Amino acid sequence: MAAGNIPAVTVPALPTGATGVKLYVTPPGGASGTEVFYAASNTAGVLNLNLAVNPASMPPPAASTLPLPPSLPLNSIIGGLGGISVVRILPTQFSVGNTLDTQVLVAATTAGVMLSQDGGRTWTNESLRGGVVVNGGASFSAAGLPYGLPASNIILVRSIVPNDQAVLYAAIPGQGVFRATLASFAFLGNVSNLQLPLQWTATNNSGPTNSLNVMPI
Repeated sequence: MAAGNIPAVTVPALPTGATGVKLYVTPPGGASGTEVFYAASNTAGVLNLNLAVNPASMPPPAASTLPLPPSLPLNSIIGGLGGISVVRILPTQFSVGNTLDTQVLVAATTAGVMLSQDGGRTWTNESLRGGVVVNGGASFSAAGLPYGLPASNIILVRSIVPNDQAVLYAAIPGQGVFRATLASFAFLGNVSNLQLPLQWTATNNSGPTNSLNVMPI
């Protein structure tokens, strides 16, 4: 390949039940077993390899550790989390339409941070939502999370200062902690506004904005 050219791979149509693909590469001349996670895509098409996920570090999973049923229906009763490992699922106690069927749930999974606005019947991947955005040499989803990376935990807390808000915190291994405001409260603790779609930002590990003046919800 000539200098200055951008390598690319063609991602085929995803099989039923698959939520995306991850690309692993070896160093130049690397032997089998030296592969590391380089890039990800949740759609078919051409994937440019001009920039790796930062840091490109995680090895691929061992064979058969993430089994996918051969014919998983799209409207499966499992609610769209089939084929991935769920680390934690968290009902938020908030609801889009004040019913159980419109309850907001979040989950930390091996595919990223997942969000449901219909009581867990369907899910969207916050770590892939909106496609990839490159910022400061790192790859993020349009929602603000590291693109395509797994989440190891997620919690919901009520922040007392500077504003009375319900805030989600998601831990992304190797990347840090990211937060998103889910709801704000009016006088006497009534919910005044659900802030959907979520917008995630990295916590500031050196400043006062990382001080957690919170109580569990």
